[in-house]
Amino acid sequence: VFCLSPKLVYLLISECFVFRYPDHDQLQSVYAAYLKPILHRQLERHPVWSSPSKISALAGSLIQIYEEIRQKFTVDDYSHYMFTPRDLTRWVMGLLRYDLMAGQNSSSSDHVLEILAYEAHRLFRDRIVGQDSLNRFDNILMSVIRSDWGANIFDTLDGKHY
Repeated sequence: VFCLSPKLVYLLISECFVFRYPDHDQLQSVYAAYLKPILHRQLERHPVWSSPSKISALAGSLIQIYEEIRQKFTVDDYSHYMFTPRDLTRWVMGLLRYDLMAGQNSSSSDHVLEILAYEAHRLFRDRIVGQDSLNRFDNILMSVIRSDWGANIFDTLDGKHY
């Protein structure tokens, strides 16, 4: 006769799963795949957004911004600073609410970048507390957009509502 202790039985019955957030490369694949049909739906012939490499670069920029925000603003600061890939999904899916074709006549990427910056303000910046932290957020967003896209969209973004 074999007898198991109650602790061992509990350990055998209960299953413990640990899920980690996807790494950068996985996020890159997922969000490039999300962005492609969203952008092609309205901007199929746009000189910038019809390019799969530009869409992939845009996904990389969004992920970089997201990762920097997660790094700088943590739940140790404020409990509502819980930024997850769900926020990244909301950010990308938020493009579906806008008329992206309004910027189709332009050969630049600025219109889509302005919309993404506006959405970043609504999803991330609106949750941030304190002027210093708001400035830190603005610097993250501006530095990535400027370095990756060479765009200076932030002067026109102030006071703009979509």
